[in-house]
Amino acid sequence: MFTVVILIAVVMTTLTNGIKNVAATDIANSSAYDVIVTLNGEDMRASDLRDFENVTGALDSYESLWFGDYCTGSSRVYGIGQFNELNEYVRALRYDGDNLDELLRNTAHGIIVDEYWARVQNLSVGDVVTFFADEKQSNEIGNFTVAGFWDSSTGTTDRGFVGISLDDFQSLITDVPDKVLVRTSTPGSVVQAISERYLDTGIAAVTTEKYIEEQIAAVDTMIGMLFACVVLGAIIIVCGIVSNLIVSFIGRKKEYAVMYSVCMSKRQLMNMLLWEFLFSCISVGLVSIVAGFALSEWFLSKAANGTGMVI
Repeated sequence: MFTVVILIAVVMTTLTNGIKNVAATDIANSSAYDVIVTLNGEDMRASDLRDFENVTGALDSYESLWFGDYCTGSSRVYGIGQFNELNEYVRALRYDGDNLDELLRNTAHGIIVDEYWARVQNLSVGDVVTFFADEKQSNEIGNFTVAGFWDSSTGTTDRGFVGISLDDFQSLITDVPDKVLVRTSTPGSVVQAISERYLDTGIAAVTTEKYIEEQIAAVDTMIGMLFACVVLGAIIIVCGIVSNLIVSFIGRKKEYAVMYSVCMSKRQLMNMLLWEFLFSCISVGLVSIVAGFALSEWFLSKAANGTGMVI
């Protein structure tokens, strides 16, 4: 049991370090913008921010959370008008085909899905997936035809990114963008300027650096809680093992005394203990071999990929 606890701790450490690595590096590297402006339903466009000092670019980002059987949990949906422009700001979306905009426009209710979940769900081009607006799946948004596949592994551990045409997004959800992504050389001053101009609205601006720090802090909190549970479980297991060993040792001493007094010589008892020791060593060796395989980079990467993670 103690070995199992150690293995669980090692696996958790590997996976959680991978998640932190995604938050700290991959998300940062795949976010080619400096300020995130969340509109919270307010009617504003990227063009309203391009006149701010030191703003070198802005993009209307149409995003929404949908639910369904396509993947575990929620899916982040992008309304795609011009993929090349979106990809300049959100580099996590990797598409190897040609002219994604035209592909989505020419496919009735077309959708592009992540290649990992396509393998998990055995999806092919032309298959239909259903999405809902709520986690209980009571409010259906509609059925969508798979038009192609992309790789969204950079920037997310669940790989739940999907994309539809901007026309479909605006007709189904809203014609107001969810966020505006801003490029600037002075993110702090731009955030302050936006906050001052839109003080009496629901618009909120934050630097990308601060946003990523908040994500990492949330991950650290989650990891801390998980490790606290593991440590408490390990303490309980160690106490149980120690008490069992003490009881077993006392019991074995009585057994040896009875066997020595009734039927076995001291030499026979020593041989019995020697064989027990050898078989225990062999068992530990076999467990170590199996555990070593389980902790190998190949196995952990496959196991992590099987849960949708990229380490």
